[in-house]
Amino acid sequence: MLALAAASVPAHAVTPAPTAPASAAASVTVRAATADETDAAAFDRVQAMSLREKAASVIMGHIPTTDPGTLTDYMSSTHVGGFILMGANIPADEPRLRALTSALTIDADIPPLIAVDEEGGDVTRLPWDRFRAGEGLQGASDAEVEAVFAGRGALVQRAGIGVNFGVIADVTADRRSFIFDRVLGTSPNDAAAHAAAAVRGEGDQALTTLKHFPGHGAVEGNSHVMIPATAISKADWEKTDAVPFRSGIDAGAPLLMFGHLAYTAVDRAPASLSARWHEIARSELGFDGVAITDDLGMPAGLRGGGLPRPGGQRRSRHRGGQRHGALGDVHHPHVGGPHHGRHRRGGGGWHAAARPAGAGRRGRHAAAACRPPGTDEAWFPARTVCRSTDQTCMIRRT
Repeated sequence: MLALAAASVPAHAVTPAPTAPASAAASVTVRAATADETDAAAFDRVQAMSLREKAASVIMGHIPTTDPGTLTDYMSSTHVGGFILMGANIPADEPRLRALTSALTIDADIPPLIAVDEEGGDVTRLPWDRFRAGEGLQGASDAEVEAVFAGRGALVQRAGIGVNFGVIADVTADRRSFIFDRVLGTSPNDAAAHAAAAVRGEGDQALTTLKHFPGHGAVEGNSHVMIPATAISKADWEKTDAVPFRSGIDAGAPLLMFGHLAYTAVDRAPASLSARWHEIARSELGFDGVAITDDLGMPAGLRGGGLPRPGGQRRSRHRGGQRHGALGDVHHPHVGGPHHGRHRRGGGGWHAAARPAGAGRRGRHAAAACRPPGTDEAWFPARTVCRSTDQTCMIRRT
C-alpha cells in the first residue's frame, strides 16, 4: 500500500487560516500494490531470511487436534508457513472451524497458507459440503461443474482456508480403476472441459490444485499402497492423460500435485521424484505455479526414510511421535502426506512445494528456500530439500 499525507498552513501567513477539521487538513491516498511490487517485496523479505527461516516458511505442517490454543502454540513454536487441515482438525460446525483457522494465524501481515482436501464425495473434509463431486459430475455440463466448484470454493473460503487440493484432472473410463469415482470426466476432452470449469468456478476463492499429475487413470493400482506403473509412450500420454492437465493449467490453476506414478517410457522414477516430469510440466504445459507432491507416506516404495540421500543412503528420525528429516540434495523436490483416498478422517503427513525462479503471478504465493552449495547438512523440524539451480524446494510436514 502507498499512503501520502499533506498538511499545511504556511508559518509566514499574516492572517491565520480558519482551523479545518482534521479530516480536511490531511489527505490520504491508498492504492493496492502492483503484482511487480508485491513480488519485489516478497523477494526482498526472503533474501533477508536465515536458512532456517526460509525452510520454515515453505513447510505446511500438521497436528491432529481441534483445540485452537494447541494450534496457536504449534504455529508459534515452529514458525511454519502453512498448515494442512485433515479430518482430525475439523470441528462439528463452521463457526468453530473459522475460530480454528483464525488460531493458525500468528502474523496477520504474513498469514499462513491453510489447505484442505475438499473434492467432495469420497474425499470430503467439510461435512456440510453437499455439492456433487466426481462420478456425480461426469455427465454434467461445464456450467454445472463451474457452479458446483464456485459453491465448494465459497465453503472453503468461508472457513478461512486458502488452498484446496480439490480438482481431479485424472481421466479414466474404467470402473475398476481406483480413481474412477473421483474423476470429473471419462474421456480426455470431457475431463479437460470439467477441469477447466472447476478451476474457473473456484476462481479467487481458493488456490485450486490439479491432481494427480501426470495422471492416475493410465496406471493400474492404488498409489496409496504401491507405485503404479505404465509403459505408455509420451506421445500417447500427450493425446490422453495430459489433456485435462493442460486444460486446467491454461484455465489458471495455481497449484499442480505430482502423483507417485511411474510412466516408465518417460522416467522410471515416480513423477513425484522425477526432474523430467517437472520439466515437462514447466516447459511443455506452461505451468508456472506451485508444484506439490502427493503423500510420501502413502506408497510402500517411498516409506522408511523419505527420499534417497546422496550416495544412496536414507535417513530419518522420530521424536515425540513426529518424524524428522535431514536437509540434503536430491534430483527433484517434491514430497507429501496421507490425506487422500476414501477417508473423511485422517492423520498428518508430508507435503512439498516448489516454485521456479522468476515465477509469475500464480507462483508468488510460495517462497522458495534453497540450500547454498557447500553448506553442511542440518536438522530442521521438518524435511526441506532444495535445488539451487531452479529454486525449488522439498518440504516435509509433521
